[in-house]
Amino acid sequence: SSYGSPVFDADAGTYSYTMRTDDDALKVTVLETTDLVFCTWTTNTSVSATTADEAHDAMVNSIETSDSTKFIRLIIERD
Repeated sequence: SSYGSPVFDADAGTYSYTMRTDDDALKVTVLETTDLVFCTWTTNTSVSATTADEAHDAMVNSIETSDSTKFIRLIIERD
């Protein structure tokens, strides 16, 4: 299967992406900040997962959208 890039939906306040489930060593972290100059990245832990298919989960993070500016960073690492 082929999956697209992560998607931020400001109206819904969601950040959606697909995560492989066939490798337990993969770890995903969603970080957010409102300032790239004096940035302090905070971990977004508001996430839900549903099965997309045999090898992928559809991940959705809730993102607070009350700030006038928001930067989101998706980090995928392998332990």
